[in-house]
Amino acid sequence: MKINQVLDHSMTQIKSVANYLRAPKYTGWSSAFLIIGLLVTNIFVYKDDIYEISNDLEKSINFLQEDIEIQRGLLELSPLPSATRLSRYRFDTIAGKFANVVDLKRASEISKSELEEVILSTVPKNMKENAKVFIPVALESAEKLRLDPFWVLAIMWTESHFNPKAKSWVGARGPMQIMPKTGAYLSRFVLRKYNIDLTSFKNDPFANIRLGSFYLKVLLRVHKYDHKYATVAYNMGQGWVKKRLKNNRPVGVRNRYLNKVRRSYRYLTRGYKKYFSTLPYPYEYTLAAKSPITETAYEKKLFNFLEVPKRLAKNKIENKKLKLPVFL
Repeated sequence: MKINQVLDHSMTQIKSVANYLRAPKYTGWSSAFLIIGLLVTNIFVYKDDIYEISNDLEKSINFLQEDIEIQRGLLELSPLPSATRLSRYRFDTIAGKFANVVDLKRASEISKSELEEVILSTVPKNMKENAKVFIPVALESAEKLRLDPFWVLAIMWTESHFNPKAKSWVGARGPMQIMPKTGAYLSRFVLRKYNIDLTSFKNDPFANIRLGSFYLKVLLRVHKYDHKYATVAYNMGQGWVKKRLKNNRPVGVRNRYLNKVRRSYRYLTRGYKKYFSTLPYPYEYTLAAKSPITETAYEKKLFNFLEVPKRLAKNKIENKKLKLPVFL
C-alpha cells in the first residue's frame, strides 16, 4: 500500500466522524484527540507498509546521492589545464574492484606519468602507440567516476585492442566499441542532464572512452556493483542479462568475453604488481608507525624502516652487526 493510500484511508475515517464533531460535546481538545487517535491507529495498522515506504525513500535518497557523485565526476571529465591537474591519481574511493589482485591505494604514491608508464610497460608492442594516448584518458575517467582503472583498460583492450578506428560487424565503434543506438541515447542523456557534449563518440576516441566509462558506471550501479554482471552486460546487453537473472539462469559461466577481460586485467596489472613489490611502503603505513613499541628510536641511516630499541641505538650498530627487524 502506498503512502497516499494510507493517508486517504485516514482522511476517509476522519470525514466519517466529521458529523459527530459538530456536536457541542466534541469541541476543542476533544476533536483534536479524536483525530490524533485515528491517525495513530492507522499508523499502527499499516506499520509494515509504512516501513516498506521508508526503505524505498532511503533507497531513493541513496540513489540521488550517488547520482550527484556521478554528476560531479562527469563535470570534471573534460581536460583541465596542466597547472590545475593533480600530480597523482587517487583510487582509494573507488566503488569496488574487478579482481582483488592489486592495492589501488598505492597508485597515489607515484606521479601520474610514472603510473601511466608502469601500465604501458605491460602492453604489447603492436598496441603501445595507441595505448600511450588513451591510457591517461581512461585513468582520469576511472578516477572521476570512481571505477577500477584496470577494469576500464581491460574492457578497452578486449573490445578494440586500443584501436580508435575499430568497427565491429554489428556496428560498434571506437576504443570502447559503443553501439550507435546505445551511444546516442547515453550521449543525449549526458548532454541533457550534465550539459557535457559526448555526441561525437563515433569519431572522437576521447569522447568514446569517457562515454564508455560512464556506461560501465551505469551498469555497475544497476547490478549493485557486481563487476561480473556489469562486464557481461557491457558485451551481451543489459536486456539479455536481466532476462537471465529473472529466469534464475547463470550469468558469466563459461563466458568467453568475461574470460578475455579477466586475462587482460591480469596482464595489465602485472607491471603494477611488480613495480610496487619492490617499492617500500611509505613510513606512515609501516608497522613501526602504526603500532610503535614503547621507548623506541628510529634510525635515519636505516631508511626509517627499522625499529631500534634505545639501548641498542646507543651502541654502534655497524660494529655489533645486529640483526634488526624490518617493518614493511
